[in-house]
Amino acid sequence: MVHLVVSRTALKWNHPNLKLDWDEWVEDRLMLYNLITRRSIANQTNQDFTLITLVDEKLLRHEHSLSYRQLHNFSLPNEVIIPVPRRDSYHKTEMIDRIKWYVDKINYDDDVIITRLDSDDAIEENFIDNVQSLLIKNNTYVDIKDSFTHNLNLNKSYQSNKYLSTISPFVSVRESIREFKCIPYYYQHTDIIKYCDGVKYSKLKAIQNIHGQNLFNKCSGEEIKLDLTKYGV
Repeated sequence: MVHLVVSRTALKWNHPNLKLDWDEWVEDRLMLYNLITRRSIANQTNQDFTLITLVDEKLLRHEHSLSYRQLHNFSLPNEVIIPVPRRDSYHKTEMIDRIKWYVDKINYDDDVIITRLDSDDAIEENFIDNVQSLLIKNNTYVDIKDSFTHNLNLNKSYQSNKYLSTISPFVSVRESIREFKCIPYYYQHTDIIKYCDGVKYSKLKAIQNIHGQNLFNKCSGEEIKLDLTKYGV
């Protein structure tokens, strides 16, 4: 079974974070991606997957730019960087078309797993292995049960029940390659439960990182001690 971990790493769309200067936002986001997300991916015990890094097509036009070097100098052996055409609003169609373009090249007549992963977050070292083990069964999606956040400025971690009944941004979905829709991005992640059957699993652990440009997620719940080394951080 093919497994793709897909991250919208640096796409310019109508998001509150992009009230910042675009070049400044990209530089900071790629720094977070390299220090947190890519390290988390490299730390996985099971490396039988491909990381799909989606970026604004304009970032790949100048080989000597800082963003180009940040993208390529720290890329992983199992990573594919895919440019996405820019639109003024959220370019969902273009993004999914580019993922479909990659999936269409796979010479494999079976299912594909798509895992969502935001470009400033981290997954626990056995996350990929647990996802694949669970989706071999009858589930069409698996998701985290416990919610962990980590404040990068304060170096404090928290656990809450934020995603006990809501599908999280870390959801993984198994789809047929022949009928591929890229469900984790085709639908809002919170709506996936309407279209798929699955399970929330306490052994699937992931961290949402709170930092200066994170305007949506907040730290809440009980302060706890997390072994960040298990997340590659």
